[in-house]
Amino acid sequence: GKALSPHVVKQVSTGFDGKAVFDSVKPGTYHLFGVWSAGRNDVLWILKVDVKAGTNTVKLDQNNAALSL
Repeated sequence: GKALSPHVVKQVSTGFDGKAVFDSVKPGTYHLFGVWSAGRNDVLWILKVDVKAGTNTVKLDQNNAALSL
């Protein structure tokens, strides 16, 4: 929404395999928001992520979802 727009650093969509890449994100602490919808199933992730120099990996699954309907 409009309230979050000034704070959005990157926005991506995953491929069919569920993977996405955020290029050129500076090291620091971020909050990662993720949404997945299929039919009547919705899942929401809100994760605090500490990005370090180099490659970083975050896995979104049922174990770290904030909400699953």
